[in-house]
Amino acid sequence: MLLQMISGENASKMGIKVQGDAVVGGHSFYMIVDAPNIEIVQQFMGPFTQMGTVEIMEARTCTQVVARGNCGPTANIWTSPTPA
Repeated sequence: MLLQMISGENASKMGIKVQGDAVVGGHSFYMIVDAPNIEIVQQFMGPFTQMGTVEIMEARTCTQVVARGNCGPTANIWTSPTPA
């Protein structure tokens, strides 16, 4: 079920493109996605908040940072409430 939720096909329905994913240490799941805004990613990752804390961090590619000439303002970060 989780694999279906995070599939590229399902993500594309919300305007999200999955660039990559990884599981680290057996319990931490990471995804790199392109999305119109952080709110869309919050909706997409919503089901995972039932299983644990979800943290979404806005990021830029190295190419974007170099082209801009600086790292810019602090990244937008959202952390879900801890599940009961």
